[in-house]
Amino acid sequence: MKKTDKNITKYTFPQSTNSFKLMKHLFTLLIFLTGLAATAQTIAVQGVLRDPKGRTVDDGYYEVVFSIYDQQADGTALWSETHPSLETHNGLFVAKLGTYEVLDIAFDTTYYLGIAIEGRAEISPRMQLSLAPYALGVFGAENYFPGVGDVRIKDSLMIKEGSLSMAEGSLRLGKGDMKLDSGNLTLNGGDIVLDKEGAGISFADGTKLTTAFGGTAANLSNNNSVIIAADTDEDGVGSIDLNIGDSTHMRIDNAGRVNVRKDVLLDSGQLMAKTGNDLGFGHWNPADSTYSEVMNMNANGTVVFSGNVKAAGTATSDEDLVNLGTLNSYLAPNIPDTADVEIDVPIGSTYGGGTVFAKYNGYHYIAYEYTTANLRISAHYSTWTATAAFGQGQSGTQQVFDGANAEDYSLTVENIVKNERPQGYDDWFIPSRDELQSVFDNTSVGSSQYYWTITNTGMSTYYSLLLHRDGYTSSGRVYDQYYRTILVRKVIPTEEIIQYDDNSTLTVGALQNYLPVLNEEPVQPIGSDFGGGKVFANDDDYVYVAYPFFTSSYQLNNNNTSFTSSTDFGSGYDNTQTIFGNSPDGNSSTWEYYIQNYAPGGYTDWYIPSQGEYDSIFINYPQIMGSYTGYNLWTSSSYSSGSTYSRYAYFGSSSSYNSYSSYASQSNYYRTILIRRIPRVSGYTADDNDFVTVGFLLDKIAELEARLDLFTAEVGDQRGGGTVFAISGGTVYVAYEYGGTSLRYASYGGATSTSFGSGYSNTQNILNYSSTTTGTSYFEGVLRTTINGYDDWFIPSKSELQSIFDNTSVATTSSYYWTSSVDFSCSSSGNYYHELTPSGSTNCQSYSSSGNYVILVRKFTLGQE
Repeated sequence: MKKTDKNITKYTFPQSTNSFKLMKHLFTLLIFLTGLAATAQTIAVQGVLRDPKGRTVDDGYYEVVFSIYDQQADGTALWSETHPSLETHNGLFVAKLGTYEVLDIAFDTTYYLGIAIEGRAEISPRMQLSLAPYALGVFGAENYFPGVGDVRIKDSLMIKEGSLSMAEGSLRLGKGDMKLDSGNLTLNGGDIVLDKEGAGISFADGTKLTTAFGGTAANLSNNNSVIIAADTDEDGVGSIDLNIGDSTHMRIDNAGRVNVRKDVLLDSGQLMAKTGNDLGFGHWNPADSTYSEVMNMNANGTVVFSGNVKAAGTATSDEDLVNLGTLNSYLAPNIPDTADVEIDVPIGSTYGGGTVFAKYNGYHYIAYEYTTANLRISAHYSTWTATAAFGQGQSGTQQVFDGANAEDYSLTVENIVKNERPQGYDDWFIPSRDELQSVFDNTSVGSSQYYWTITNTGMSTYYSLLLHRDGYTSSGRVYDQYYRTILVRKVIPTEEIIQYDDNSTLTVGALQNYLPVLNEEPVQPIGSDFGGGKVFANDDDYVYVAYPFFTSSYQLNNNNTSFTSSTDFGSGYDNTQTIFGNSPDGNSSTWEYYIQNYAPGGYTDWYIPSQGEYDSIFINYPQIMGSYTGYNLWTSSSYSSGSTYSRYAYFGSSSSYNSYSSYASQSNYYRTILIRRIPRVSGYTADDNDFVTVGFLLDKIAELEARLDLFTAEVGDQRGGGTVFAISGGTVYVAYEYGGTSLRYASYGGATSTSFGSGYSNTQNILNYSSTTTGTSYFEGVLRTTINGYDDWFIPSKSELQSIFDNTSVATTSSYYWTSSVDFSCSSSGNYYHELTPSGSTNCQSYSSSGNYVILVRKFTLGQE
């Protein structure tokens, strides 16, 4: 055979020092594409090995590595395989690429073959792979089958990706399958014709669509419209049936009526009829073709029932629909009696004829100043015993009323209470010393003068202690001396709540009245820890908290830009936004910078209180402010419209003293109290025209029951790390004896109160005074640790410790226990504290003397322990 350079390409190996048997130096390669094997793609390659003089190599077997690249030099092989023992005969070899490694290259571009023999470098240059002539018809972006004759497929036509499109004509398959692994079969014109009986379209779930009168399909969808036609010859006969098996469940007949064999069930979504006419629902009787309407929905939205809507008691399932107004009318005769449940009223609030000044042993104490005239307590030499302790006022007053018979004397307390009924109540009494002191501490009731208490002075049985708002004490004869009187009553604030059991029925109207309790943020007790600070006020929209631990002075604003802001309660937020809008965030000398960069209490939405908000804080001074006194404090209320001056408040040494000096330039540096407001979330609301399900009502009742359980506690319960000894409104007080260990104070913390509810502020006063943080023999060290999982324990006041002894058996010894109440009877310096024993003995002890036993107390809001 004559050799021609057109079919043979010569490649030169790099020079080698190895033997002639390992590698000849001239390699001639002839390559061509043979086609596709049955199971994998292969390429046949032939070549001849010659030495530099053109002689063929010895017969034998050689290791040859074949690699395919998409570039003639460099690059990474797209595919490679090793033929470990390739036979040569007279230098000629034949290799089938794809024998050892699957040849899965697309062959949709130009490729180059690289060859390496016996571990040597590839010959250079690589050879470009050429296509066989008949492969040209399927290579490239535009491919065409021959224009004459048939294109026949032996078995199956496989389209791996993309679409098969037919612009015109028909696609006819005699035998075999047409499979689309992905993509779409698109008909721009023409139909898919099932022209033989039994032919159909099968689906993966095993169902089959045959004709319009039979068969099923798993899914039938279209981006626009899906048309299933019946009665195409318009002879008035035909329907579209939806079958399950041989049974028709839904039919659209020739007249357009839709007939459903059973219920129309919507698991989700909406049933909608867009029409200008009425929509009626009723019963159809196929036997006589009669229709009985049950409900009609008018075009104007009115729903009319031809029959009565069943009451909830006769509903068959949670899905039964009821109208709230109709439900109310049917259930009203069955509503059970209502009952009163305890609610919480914040200290400082107006309630029950006066101002709430304390909460003790489950009662709210209310004060009212009788200002018509000064009064005597009694008209006779009354004999009574009443101590100074909180809680003694009612019993002491009753002793006087029982023994004096002063009803005939117009200027006696008994006559005023029983006959005049101040504010409409006849259960007022004269406060004990601690009760009156609590009035002064927590409210603005009373002026700077002496008021009666029911506490005996000890001088004589008919002398009673007088107490001045500024802290002075004196005494007066009860039968012939006249002084001002602050009357006190104690109540348990309540509101009506629905009572029911499992057999009771309930109207939605009644339930609606109590719905806010289900979902509304509860009122937080004044002085409680909440939202990063101390609660000082509640209203219908917000809970207001103050951050009392101010230690630095900053500018209110860093320039002289004028502003206008309000003094009203609730205006502080908007006032502050006005002021901060004039102050750059980056100025570290302003309160804006402090709030944003130091996040007191973990929040950055604090603001400066208005003058009215300061008033509210000062009313509840001990619970909110602790021991901070004697400071000028910024408010966010401007001096006047368009002023460059802002009001500031002077916080004096008296817990209830609040005055406003003239005004100060906003360039001055003052402290402030930061406050934030926390929205109260309101719940679901509805009216009698709303539709609900019985299930909704049952769910709401269940929520109500759960909330009531959550807000229930009794004295003696084990809650929140201790034993419940008192419940005041929504606040629960628990006690825990600290391991029977004796403790003492590290230092003296200043004056504290004896009243119930003052233990927490007393303790904060002591802790703020002392920096002791270590040592298990000091209160200050112990209280800065976690005990029983909580770190908010405090030392009880005198009244709180007495309540613990009265209501629990927490105390395990008969010894004296510390209180946080200062006892001035032992020393005018006030550095002695009251001590009590469970049996009723009292004593005073210096803070620095040897330790005594202690019962720790913590308080929490029901549901938030």
